[in-house]
Amino acid sequence: MTAVVTSDWLVDDSLAPEVAGDRLAPLYAGASTGILVLPFCGRCATPLDLEQIVCDACASRAVQWRPTRAEGIVHSATLVHRVERGLVHVDAPYPVIDVETVSGHRIIMTTAEPSATAPAIGSPVTIAFRTIADVSLPAASLSSSSTTMEAKP
Repeated sequence: MTAVVTSDWLVDDSLAPEVAGDRLAPLYAGASTGILVLPFCGRCATPLDLEQIVCDACASRAVQWRPTRAEGIVHSATLVHRVERGLVHVDAPYPVIDVETVSGHRIIMTTAEPSATAPAIGSPVTIAFRTIADVSLPAASLSSSSTTMEAKP
C-alpha cells in the first residue's frame, strides 16, 4: 500500500472527476485506499488503457480491474507553463508525466508533491496518490536519485 496525499497541491477541488457512474470508478476506489487498481482483459489478461472497452489482443469486452504494483518508469515528461488562475494553485511550471507501469499500463499524471521540475525519461517512479476534493488519483513519487529537467527562465 502506498501513501495517499490528503490535499491537492496543484488544482482546485472543482476539477475533481465525478465518480458516480464513471468508467474509472474502480481506479478511484483503489486509489482512495492507497492501492493502484488498473484494467486488464478478463479473457487474456492483456493490460488495457484506462477507458478501453475492447481488448486489442483477443477482442474480448470483458474488463477486469485488479490491484497492480505501484511502480513504473517515466516514458515522457514535460513542464506546463500555462496557469489557469483560480483553477491551478501554483504560479510556477509543473510536471506532467507519462508513466509506464510495471504491469504494462501507461498513465498520465503529475507528481504527488509540488515540483517545478520533471523527471528524466527512464527515471523510476513509485506511484502514490493525490486527492482532489474526495477523489484520489495516481501521482508520481520521484526518487531522490531521479535526474530532472528544469524550467528555463
